[in-house]
Amino acid sequence: MCKALDDLYDEGIEKGEERLSAVIKLLLDNGRVNEISMAVSDKAYRESLFIEFDIQKEFPKSIWQ
Repeated sequence: MCKALDDLYDEGIEKGEERLSAVIKLLLDNGRVNEISMAVSDKAYRESLFIEFDIQKEFPKSIWQ
């Protein structure tokens, strides 16, 4: 059971990293470089960017393709 919980935890971390990476990539692509620091440090602002860019908790990996 512990292995299953570890796997779920690791999956959650990976999805969070993917979401943040997607936001950073979209900010860069849109010339909004000055907002990256705020996206990294401010949870409420980051959540607003997830909504703005329609990045769901479960978003397709095709965003990178």
